Amino acid sequence: MTGWLTGRRNGLGGAALLAAALFVVAVPRSSAAEPEAKPAVAEAKALDKQAREAFEAKRFEEAARAWAAGAELLPRGATKYNEAFAWQKAGQIADAADAYEAALELGVPDDLEKPSSERLAKLKGELGYLVVTGPEGGRISIAHAKDRPVPAKIHLPIGHHTATLVADDGRSAQVEVDSAAGVSTILKTPPELAPITPDPVPQPMPIPPEEEPGGGWMTPVGWTFVGLAGAATGATIALGVLTLNTVDDYDAGGNTDDDLRRKALTLRTTTNVMIGVSSALAVGGVLLLLLAPSEPDDTESEEASLDLSIAPTGGSITVRW
Repeated sequence: MTGWLTGRRNGLGGAALLAAALFVVAVPRSSAAEPEAKPAVAEAKALDKQAREAFEAKRFEEAARAWAAGAELLPRGATKYNEAFAWQKAGQIADAADAYEAALELGVPDDLEKPSSERLAKLKGELGYLVVTGPEGGRISIAHAKDRPVPAKIHLPIGHHTATLVADDGRSAQVEVDSAAGVSTILKTPPELAPITPDPVPQPMPIPPEEEPGGGWMTPVGWTFVGLAGAATGATIALGVLTLNTVDDYDAGGNTDDDLRRKALTLRTTTNVMIGVSSALAVGGVLLLLLAPSEPDDTESEEASLDLSIAPTGGSITVRW
């Protein structure tokens, strides 16, 4: 059977055929190669050596990846052929078919053209084929093919796959692809890509209004209530004294003066009402003062004061804050 590393051609063993193919890859086409190409040639030679050692140790996938990296540096048909055969030995037939096709497109030595074509034809009967067309600059990732440039031709294992398309401006979309043996699928144009959404502009945080020093409205209103409570208390005391005097006059008259009696009852009722009013004002004022925010430490403020004077004939009150 004719094959690479597995049979003989014109008296050459597989190992000799491999060495011949690798020699084509490693040596520049012209002795007048540009100086800047020498580092790539040296690296490609190192990768070639690494690949041959891995292949001889039956680490076929490692060998295939090394040859693939070498072909990225120096694209040669013979290198892609070596990569394809290593992928096939590793059981990765989709990768192998892609590499065989790339080898034929780049051009292989005459003794490798027939086996490359035969192996590729056999693999195509076992795989699906995806042809992606579209403007250059895009990338596609599907199955084993990662970040392939568009346009692209990719052999796919049979079954359902999800392809990710990325445009050159970063927009992306996903496409579902069903692959069947020996069937070609053409993705003529990429689907409508989602527009790039700019990051939202952060909105400035609103500055909360500063609280007025000294507790705002609660402090002055509280002290006003306290002052009114004091005034109401003074009036209540005065009414109480007047009520008692009227009752005394009514008793001194033998409890027979109806006018004094009505006056005493009216004064007593008014006194009781004033007691309730003064109590409510006092309680409300104290609560407002307790609930009011305290003044800042660095704010100088005069202390509020309440002056109250009461006499049997009346009273006076002075509030300061």
